[in-house]
Amino acid sequence: MENIDLKIANLPDNAAAEVTADAYNGASRFTIRIRPKDGALRLRGLKLCFSRDSAGVVGCWYPKIRDHGFRPTWAQKYTSEYASGAPVISFYAADDSNRLTAALSDSIHRWVFSAGANENTGGLDFIATLDDFSGDAYGVELLVDTSNRPYYDAVRLAADWWKSFGAPHIPPAAYDPVFSTWYVYHHDVNEARMMRCCAQMKEFGFGTLFIDAGWNAPDDSPGALHAGDWTPNPEKFPDMKRFVDYAHAHGIKVVLWAAPGVAGYESRVARRYAGKFLYDLKAINCWILDPRYPEIRANVCRDLCDLVRQTGIDGLKLDFIDSITGADCPLDAGRDFVSVGDALRDMLETIHRQLTAINPEFLIEFRQRYTGAEITKNCNLLRSGDCPQDSLTNRMNTVDLRLHTNAAVHADMVQFLPGEDAEISALQIVNILFSTPQISVDLERLDARQAAMLRFWIRFMSEKRALLQHGHFAAHRCDANFTSVAAETAAEKLVALYAERVCSLCGKTQYIVNAFSEAPIIVCADARRFRVRVTDCAGQMVYAAERQINGCEAIAIPLCGMAEFAALN
Repeated sequence: MENIDLKIANLPDNAAAEVTADAYNGASRFTIRIRPKDGALRLRGLKLCFSRDSAGVVGCWYPKIRDHGFRPTWAQKYTSEYASGAPVISFYAADDSNRLTAALSDSIHRWVFSAGANENTGGLDFIATLDDFSGDAYGVELLVDTSNRPYYDAVRLAADWWKSFGAPHIPPAAYDPVFSTWYVYHHDVNEARMMRCCAQMKEFGFGTLFIDAGWNAPDDSPGALHAGDWTPNPEKFPDMKRFVDYAHAHGIKVVLWAAPGVAGYESRVARRYAGKFLYDLKAINCWILDPRYPEIRANVCRDLCDLVRQTGIDGLKLDFIDSITGADCPLDAGRDFVSVGDALRDMLETIHRQLTAINPEFLIEFRQRYTGAEITKNCNLLRSGDCPQDSLTNRMNTVDLRLHTNAAVHADMVQFLPGEDAEISALQIVNILFSTPQISVDLERLDARQAAMLRFWIRFMSEKRALLQHGHFAAHRCDANFTSVAAETAAEKLVALYAERVCSLCGKTQYIVNAFSEAPIIVCADARRFRVRVTDCAGQMVYAAERQINGCEAIAIPLCGMAEFAALN
């Protein structure tokens, strides 16, 4: 345990702080308790600070930020609060080793991290600022890891530490491949089309159907115009329970989209709660409800529970939660919370508690950016932020989520064009190998090779779920957008090469996925014999042989294809 000189700045005169430290799995854990000497406690701008040397630091990782450079403290700003971000930051060296990873136990209140390079001293400063807190007392733990372990293991240590404060139950179905209607159909969904989807889905290996926005609205409804009325559109789904029973008979679970803080301009909810909005979200034709009104929280929860009971659906995709924001206001005759965040927390916890009382295996999806440990107690699926056809962003987002969260990580819906080369379509798949795939393409319009490619990868990702999603996870070269990513169990290892051409072989069965280039891959081993099988992007065998590898040798793996190496000695 390194000697960290933790300082607390901007402590009010009427408050006293007590700090204790202990070791935690090779890291240092500080427990900070602040109490008022008299009167009420109000903390504004409280800072937790320490400094250390910056030797070897080349970059910084924190959730959902694409800029991974090593920035000065005056330029490095990252915020975490209940419905946005997560309170963890990690500085790493060129070889992926950790230089400093720090995490807070408080993922409710707003913290601002301005950690980075101190241009005056040349050192590394950690500065975390608590925006505002009022109450009888305040407590927070700070985990500081300066060990030389890989940065991804240091971040995972923090995520596992958060589990001790509570974590969601993850049903096995949370990892089943998903067919989503959004990018391919948008609002054009109905019972007949979804019945056809169910038959096709089983052929491709999907287990869950996500019916996104549109099930409760006319096809020509722009944005969220009718959101807030969580009843099926009778012209599209005259009997949603009948359709759900049909899907269940085909082995398909059904999840519907909903947005618990949204009131579309033409919804009944908007008329019911006129004047009880946080703001007008014109971009999607709706108002954002103020959850500080107890009747809004109660009715939103009731409406969602009624939908579940009446239809028998297996889950809800809860969207736009990070849009429920606003300034504090004094209590009045209508509101029973001062803080929007506190009211939102109460609403989400009630929704989760009541939905899982109906069905303990109920699926609840949240979306990046709201990924902190406290808010995600109320979900079991976490999806990448929207990035249609952007394989790089989908890779980065799912890797970020795998590093620091404890839910089942889902990719954003994969979209590719019918008729394009299967290898190009497959790039969307191989960039999300370490997450649960969500696919949103017209299955009826795929050509034979695209269809074979999709079936192959969905089947492989399902069969290798224990390896890909539950094995030890290593994301290499964060500074270069993760040039290779690996998952490993006691028996197997898979490495996806996104910008690397060299890969060392281990003594286990090892898979290498060529996710970026037509050029040969260089494999390295120490005089070992392997049974080698190489398949293309659609799983078709292109090479099979026993091969002695001593040193480094080139092997041709087609773009988005895979080589399997089974050690024979």
